[in-house]
Amino acid sequence: MAGTALVAVGAAGAALWLNGPADDVDPTDRPTVAGDPAPGDDPAPPEPTALEPWEVDLRDWGIQDAATEGFGCEPAPERGVLCSAAGQFALLLNADGSERWRFNGPRTGMVGPNATVVGENVLAQSDSGLAALDPASGEVRWEIDAPELGETLVVGDEALAFRNGDSTVRFYANDAPDPLGSWEAPGRYLTDLLGHGDRFLAVSREDDSGHDPRMELLSAEGRPVWSTPATPPPEVPSLLRGVGMDERAAYFEEWDVDLPVANAVWRLDLETREWARTEFPEPTEPRTVLAGGVLYASSTGGTLIAIDPTAGEVLWHRATGVEIASQPALADGVLHLSDGEGVLHRLSAEDGEPLSAGEPHPGTPGAGSDAWPPRPAVGEGVVYVPTMGNTLYAMPLGNTLYAMPLEAGAAE
Repeated sequence: MAGTALVAVGAAGAALWLNGPADDVDPTDRPTVAGDPAPGDDPAPPEPTALEPWEVDLRDWGIQDAATEGFGCEPAPERGVLCSAAGQFALLLNADGSERWRFNGPRTGMVGPNATVVGENVLAQSDSGLAALDPASGEVRWEIDAPELGETLVVGDEALAFRNGDSTVRFYANDAPDPLGSWEAPGRYLTDLLGHGDRFLAVSREDDSGHDPRMELLSAEGRPVWSTPATPPPEVPSLLRGVGMDERAAYFEEWDVDLPVANAVWRLDLETREWARTEFPEPTEPRTVLAGGVLYASSTGGTLIAIDPTAGEVLWHRATGVEIASQPALADGVLHLSDGEGVLHRLSAEDGEPLSAGEPHPGTPGAGSDAWPPRPAVGEGVVYVPTMGNTLYAMPLGNTLYAMPLEAGAAE
């Protein structure tokens, strides 16, 4: 961490100034101590401490049920993990599971975005709107005034965007509280906000009916890139749910208007504004992520699907047996997802072949919990797994628990 490194260097400098050799003594003439590097050699960096598995009870931080309280985690600097719950607090744990700091969200209980690491800061919901925190200490560095901050925060290469109110998107620099611009859709309601690089896609609908979806491609300053908004083809149902965006396209799930299932994914080309549909092998309740140009979807019943939306084809789908599956997380060609019992599963992203599974960490689901577990967070050599109930555990990727292979499911 840059801030931590500066403090350490400053302390070392003070020690040399107070206790260093006299001006007429050459410091290179001092006696050599066993283990010292030879003059001119750089000392070898210390080996990182081996990570050990750990587990914490989220009830210690007020989380009764991770699945229904908007709880989520992501890797943080210095091999830690950053967790938050619908903007109500941000919690940073060290590599051993101990608490580094906690930052409480607004006292109003307003639901906002989860905390996230952006450059040298952690961004978290605050009483004012959005606060940039020091990852080492949790201290506030600066704040953005956003009294109507919504749940969505999208981070691009140099700018971030968020909803403030029903129909306004604000744009700010990633590393400073500098406003870059704003965009409004008067009389409409913002339903999705996607982003990649220096462009963002705002999706709005009519307030009263929820129909008439419009997509507006915006610059990092909130200026429209297209001369007119894009609209879906007539055959698209009224409900499209944003999944992700890359430099070429934006991607959506097509949900049935009568049943709680999705039937297909749609790709909106950001240059030609053409739409392309790829049907799921079967109706499903997907938890879909975009990674490397591929859409990976897991379902409650244990089906895992990989789709190439550019080619418009299903690459593979597999019955994994992983029931109540979380959204998958992709790292180094491996999909990581957990199930209703808190078991971490690892599967090949190439064909869905099961690689290994851990042990149950069931936790204690809260009353009325009927959702699915949050997505695992894959860090440097470790996976952090929030469960259906109120457990968060860390498992080093080299742990022997992964020596237990799953039975191979049927891929098509």
